[in-house]
Amino acid sequence: MAQKTEKIGCCAAAGCEGLANWWKEPLANTVRSLLGVALKGEAPQTMPVSGSPDSNRYIVAFCGSGTGHLTQALAVVRMLKAKGMVLGGVITDEDASKRMLEEMIMPLGVEVLILPTIKIVDNEKGMVPVPLVFKRILGIQAQLMPMTDQVGAFLSKARAALILNFWHITFARMIAVKRLPASIRVVHISVQFSHRSLDVNRLQPPIEIVTKSTIDVMASIFGASGDCVAISPLEAPNSIAPILEVPAAVGGSEPRLLLCYFLVQKEAARLEEILHRRPLPGVEVHCFTATALPEPKGRPLALHSHAKQRALFQACRRIRTAQHRTAYAQHRRRQQTHRRLPPLSVLRCCRRSSSTGARA
Repeated sequence: MAQKTEKIGCCAAAGCEGLANWWKEPLANTVRSLLGVALKGEAPQTMPVSGSPDSNRYIVAFCGSGTGHLTQALAVVRMLKAKGMVLGGVITDEDASKRMLEEMIMPLGVEVLILPTIKIVDNEKGMVPVPLVFKRILGIQAQLMPMTDQVGAFLSKARAALILNFWHITFARMIAVKRLPASIRVVHISVQFSHRSLDVNRLQPPIEIVTKSTIDVMASIFGASGDCVAISPLEAPNSIAPILEVPAAVGGSEPRLLLCYFLVQKEAARLEEILHRRPLPGVEVHCFTATALPEPKGRPLALHSHAKQRALFQACRRIRTAQHRTAYAQHRRRQQTHRRLPPLSVLRCCRRSSSTGARA
């Protein structure tokens, strides 16, 4: 009797959970359908690219909002340079700041192509409302078509047989409509691709479901033009571990250093409030945001606040100089133990591209 009662209780609990989640799939489908409408109506054509691509040359494209995609792209550039490959050009968008371009991109010494931005995240408020994303997609597509010859000329001059795209949505949309020659291989790499595996019924606030559904639609844009590789700490098909460079050996020191990077300002402010209420003894916390956090009324900040980009890379140099032990170094050691090194995966993509170019 007890066993039967337990079974009935489990079924009842499952039923209640289903009732509580009834709205989640409809909300997700509504977002996907609305944004999907904005992507319809463009018949695929051919991008005007002249000349034969060089199997030893490549292009990197990255989303300009924040520095995460840029950091991944630059790490790969250094890895491929060590293997003798040549960077033929960089593609970014209007969200890339002037300082980012001057300090991080221009020193690479290659031509840079800047495209309009499909903005889905606001640095202050977080996720952009779906109607505004819809409107932006329609506007961007109207801007892109007259740029076809300009993009084609850039690709022709770069002579790259491989394009590595780090979540540059606009460029992905353009080459989905204006198809590249078969001799040019495209690989899209981003942590956002790993979000597609999330179950909407296990998400809680509506904003999480809207965000996941928006990313689903954006990810479908990339799939139309090349392979999609997720960046994830978990083992999953078509994924690689975070693309981090192995740091120099560090010794123990005090205080320990914790670096926190936030794309959205209000999340950094929440962390500061938490650290004010519950400090971390023996830990020096540095937080990087679009602009430095203002000092709260009547007390100092509970962490060290910096504007992103320049301060972030200065802090990284400080870690190496002062021999701080960081969570980054610990993560990297665990990563080397449990997962293959991601550069090997990236280089496999390049070798496949090279063999394709040679056959062509």
